[in-house]
Amino acid sequence: MSLSRNLVFLGLLSLTGCSNTASVTSETIKYAVLGADDVTVSAEHVNKLPYASAYLKIGDNPRIFVVLAYVNGDELSWLTADRVMIITRHGRVIKTVGMENDLVMSESGSADPLSMAATSSANWSALSEWEQRYLSGYRLEGKMVRAGQDELDLVTRRVSATRFEETVSMFPGGKSWTNVFWRDPVNGQVVKTQQHLGPDLPVIELTILKPFSS
Repeated sequence: MSLSRNLVFLGLLSLTGCSNTASVTSETIKYAVLGADDVTVSAEHVNKLPYASAYLKIGDNPRIFVVLAYVNGDELSWLTADRVMIITRHGRVIKTVGMENDLVMSESGSADPLSMAATSSANWSALSEWEQRYLSGYRLEGKMVRAGQDELDLVTRRVSATRFEETVSMFPGGKSWTNVFWRDPVNGQVVKTQQHLGPDLPVIELTILKPFSS
């Protein structure tokens, strides 16, 4: 994927549908266009924004500040100036649009541990496919384990988050990789994640500064 050094976030989608879909207007864009190399924002700035916000880093590209574009049920969507869209559910990336090899879909075959109360370990499975190379549905099997506790600086607050490491194996093909999720022990929400989009694809790091509240 070719993301410019000036990668910034733009929320510009025209949506209709459920009542908890956040309208994306020129106001959203005004707040979101803050991108530059390794952006750092203040707690005051985050608190003043009327939108959920996060830091986003894709592969080796600089960290940027993004604002939530829209919400569809449990799915949160983020859009960059390069027209790259990242869609998450319960903190897990389930789809991308505009990358060199998009994650076209990732449908859970069992309950995602991130959607439930945290346990010391959990297994899950999903059916995924990508735009190129891995075209037909591939089975993913993951094992998530509690791996420790880390102090995270989320700009507006510090959280002693529980770190979960997830080993993912793909069948067929024998590929494997590791994802990391940090969950707030108070409400179970994912406040930071580092996820591989798939075999030989870049890591997405998303750090939630101001969580979405319906």
